[in-house]
Amino acid sequence: MEFHFEEDQLFYTIEGEERKKARDLYARPISHHGGEISIVDAKSKEEVLWVDDLESQPEPLRSTLRAAIAHRYPISRIQRITSSQVNFGYRILEVETDRGPCSMNVTDVWKNVKRLDDGSVMIRDSMGNRFCIPSLEALDPDSLKRAKESL
Repeated sequence: MEFHFEEDQLFYTIEGEERKKARDLYARPISHHGGEISIVDAKSKEEVLWVDDLESQPEPLRSTLRAAIAHRYPISRIQRITSSQVNFGYRILEVETDRGPCSMNVTDVWKNVKRLDDGSVMIRDSMGNRFCIPSLEALDPDSLKRAKESL
């Protein structure tokens, strides 16, 4: 079985058959990023491959799945928090990410902010966008203070 990621779409081919569209689905997209990935046929929804750990997969499968996952589950990395405020339970953050400056509104912090075992913090804003702070301790002092006050 071969996999290809072209034109923002994952495809798979079984020897002797025509190419089919596939979808990559994380079993646990926040807590186990990089593992427990199901590849399903886009039409029938039947699983064609289960990946326990992406890093243990051979090339080119690993890089193909990385590209598909990065497209399906975009996560901006927060490098700096430039301002933050809490207003009636809403957290409004102005941040600088690896994709540029961004303004986000975070509601229900207990549900949408997750501290992971590796020290990173995953945040989902009110629009469903996902952000990651790779390490709170790696933030500059002002950003760390704003993160602790608002998250």
